[in-house]
Amino acid sequence: MSDNYGFLAPFYQALSRAVLGRKILEANQAFLAENLTRKLIFIGGGDGMAYRPFAEFLEGSYYEKSSKMLQLSQKNLANSQLNFIHGEFSGQEKGDCFILPFMLDSLQDEEIQGLLVSIQSSISPNGKLIFSDFFAPRTLRQKILHLGMIWFFRIFAAHSRVDLPNYPVFFQKAGFKLSEEKVWEGGWIKAQIYELDSRD
Repeated sequence: MSDNYGFLAPFYQALSRAVLGRKILEANQAFLAENLTRKLIFIGGGDGMAYRPFAEFLEGSYYEKSSKMLQLSQKNLANSQLNFIHGEFSGQEKGDCFILPFMLDSLQDEEIQGLLVSIQSSISPNGKLIFSDFFAPRTLRQKILHLGMIWFFRIFAAHSRVDLPNYPVFFQKAGFKLSEEKVWEGGWIKAQIYELDSRD
């Protein structure tokens, strides 16, 4: 399994804070505190730094494709009750709360749809999906930063996209509805909660 983010793992937090301060951490932490009693499934959680304040309360599984990121997450979340798994989530485990932190924007459309369908079949009936990521930039500064980040990650982490996915379409197709959101940078960064759509 390739480790596209392995090279960046030791520097990821420093790079993130240099560009966006604590906004990425805050978005990844959004909505987590009120879901700590649930079985959590983190998918693409990276180095786990955002979740350190909650470590002793975390139970469930932590999926990460980058072996070096996984090593850092195991260190940062050593006090947790998480099961750390090197690889992708493909519907092999049930959970109450699925967490997708800034990872859908790195997947191709068919990969996004496949992942969400797997989650839809694995989430408990009253479960929640917490999603955080970049959305369409609003200002010239944001557009410049966003384009710069895309090409940086294309060069150093084999990032496969040059655009942003149409997230609402994918969630709707997979049977989810938006129930709550928080925004940063005027909506360029969002954290959202999705739940199963009872109409489906």
